Amino acid sequence: MADRLAVSTNTYHTYSLEEALAGIATSGFTSVEFVSVPGWTEHVRRDADDAELVRIQTLLDSHGLTAISLSGHSDLASEEGADGFRKALRIAHALGIRYVTTSTGITTPLRRDRSMRNGRRSWI
Repeated sequence: MADRLAVSTNTYHTYSLEEALAGIATSGFTSVEFVSVPGWTEHVRRDADDAELVRIQTLLDSHGLTAISLSGHSDLASEEGADGFRKALRIAHALGIRYVTTSTGITTPLRRDRSMRNGRRSWI
């Protein structure tokens, strides 16, 4: 069962996913936020295939953990960022995660306006 308090795998930034989940479970937590931020902490790779996602779910189950959130930060003002966020949404769906966090990215007024006009519907 999920707790109201979760631990982000970013707490284990320099550790493997296996080490992060073991540490979180050993600390007595039952809920986790996965981090999938390319170039920073990518405990769940954006290009993870179905077999990798099954392996990750098996790891969660073996530690008695529930993933409740995915940190999928992307620059939503760029097409590359929107594409990355779509991948994060796919991962969340496959793992039964209801919440995905992101950021708008670095924007200029022109990029922000163009993104809001043209991109809002494209990433969903």
